[in-house]
Amino acid sequence: MVRSIFERRYLFKNTLVQMCVFDYNNPIVITFSPAGYLLQEDDLDRGKNAWSYSFLKENRINVLSLNCVKSKHWFLENGLEEKLTELAKEIMIFPERIGYGVSMGAFALSNYHSVFNINKMLLITPTKPPFEIEFEFEFAKDFTGDILLIYDPFFPKDRNFALSYSSNTTHFYCYGVGHRVVETLSEIGLLKKVVLSFISGIEIYSWYYKSLKGRRGIERYYSFLLRNPTGKNSKNRNRIIRKKYILFIINNPGLLMTKWKVKLMKSARRINIKLRGNYD
Repeated sequence: MVRSIFERRYLFKNTLVQMCVFDYNNPIVITFSPAGYLLQEDDLDRGKNAWSYSFLKENRINVLSLNCVKSKHWFLENGLEEKLTELAKEIMIFPERIGYGVSMGAFALSNYHSVFNINKMLLITPTKPPFEIEFEFEFAKDFTGDILLIYDPFFPKDRNFALSYSSNTTHFYCYGVGHRVVETLSEIGLLKKVVLSFISGIEIYSWYYKSLKGRRGIERYYSFLLRNPTGKNSKNRNRIIRKKYILFIINNPGLLMTKWKVKLMKSARRINIKLRGNYD
């Protein structure tokens, strides 16, 4: 059993807030959930935790996690910034504040880094809201700490966002998987090592790219490259990718079935949520 000296969980409007402290002499990691990890009321009733909270808690890392509930409000709902300012005062006691966010969560960290006085950030595929916002998002250009940013440079949208960050940003690539970088790192067993190494300040570069070879063992790598995301593939290159993809499918016949099963389950969940909303 993981024992902490302090733990808190509550709902602020449509944002779940969870905090766990093991040692006030160690850093605290601040996380915001990605769009793909949206909690519903029944999730809260079952005690489901905010994105990354369980992982960090199990590794005895001080953590403050925030998660969207019911709607993808991109952590821009009314009153939230004031609440975050209150939370920030509580965590100033820690020697270091580290941000970790993916996609929508990376946007939120970039937006609120000054509120929490964050020292360094691990951002994976940061993006922007798909709607108009009332302020000009500056991609944390005023951030003076270190940023490690991981994305697929073959995916133009994410590449453009990544290049908008400040010059003190270190860029790590995860080629050929599009926006699904965090899922890919997780699938090849690399995500945990990257996150824990970053938090601990352990050097990553020497082993990161060697470990990336594992992405050749997942279906996403081939299917995404076949889309010719950069528009620069020659006919011969497309032919080579298609051949390797076919060989991959032949050698892994069960993977496509699993992929479609997961898609069907997600579709069923979305339909169930919409139907439930119509009867509320």
